[in-house]
This record gives sequence, structure tokens and C-alpha cells, in this order.
Amino acid sequence: EKQLFRLADKAPNEQQNGYFDSIHELKRRRAEVMPRFLRSVENSLAHLGEDVTQASRALNLQPMKPALLLTESTQLDESLVLSDIATKVELRVREPLYALAQRLGMLAGLPRLASDTMALGPHSITEALRYGTCELDLVLDHRLVLYRCFERVVLNDAESLYNVLNNYLVEQGILPYLH
Repeated sequence: EKQLFRLADKAPNEQQNGYFDSIHELKRRRAEVMPRFLRSVENSLAHLGEDVTQASRALNLQPMKPALLLTESTQLDESLVLSDIATKVELRVREPLYALAQRLGMLAGLPRLASDTMALGPHSITEALRYGTCELDLVLDHRLVLYRCFERVVLNDAESLYNVLNNYLVEQGILPYLH
């Protein structure tokens, strides 16, 4: 909201209403975002080791309002931004992410899980963000601002999240001597 307000302040008068509409939409529906985000994360954990996209479709976790589906080019733009965010996080936190993929793979009875489909991996988290915000009526540019703010505020410290998860699994005896 703060970033949209800053952008509205710098925008020409004819564009300011669009920013304020998005700010109002965020304020009005922000309570819905976190439960949807957490439901998606929980779903990916419940289907650990399975194809996450099939698990999402099986539980009908796709956006519920077909009339508001994005156009293909808009979906592509959104997917590219989310993929870029996830890839940057992956590159920044390779070691703890690799260890977590090994440990979660052991829990799923598999070798190492692929980071792009791993529950709690950056791609899974960005997909949870997409699902959490899919019901918000925001124009693409404002939605992308939301994603970039999430990257800067939440995913900037993803390494500590992965270290905590790894430490917990080590305490539970899951591959404690993995290096």
C-alpha cells in the first residue's frame, strides 16, 4: 500500500485514481490474502514429492472467478515476474535450499526434491503468493508492484527461513550429518 501510495503521489493526476483504487482494494481485502497464501503452502506440503501443479488442480486451488481470468499475455508477464523472483531467491540461498531439498526428499521417500517444485521452495512460495492475491482486483502493473514488494520485504531474508527449517529437520533426526 505504501509503495502504491508513493507511486500515486508521483503519477499524473489522471492516473492517480487507478492507484487509489488499488490501495482501497488492498485495504478492503487484505484479510483474505494470508489465509489463501497459507492454504496454498499447506497444500504443497500435504502433497510433498508430488507434482505441485497436479495437486493444486486436484484440490481446486486455482482462481475461483473465471470471469476475471487474466489474458494469456498478462499471465505470461505475471509468470515471468514470479519466476524471476523465485530464481533470484534460489541463486541467493543455494546451500540451505539444497539441504532442505535433500531433507524434504527423504521425508517424501525420494532422492532430492527439485527446487522448482519443492514445497516451501521459492517457486512454491511465489505460486502461493499468486494464489493468495488472485482474488484481488488489481491491474497488472499494481499486482507486479505487490509481487516486487513481497520479494523485497519477505523473500529478502529467505535464507534465515531455510536455515530455520533445516535446523528443525536436523533436530528431528532428518539427515543430521548432511553437508
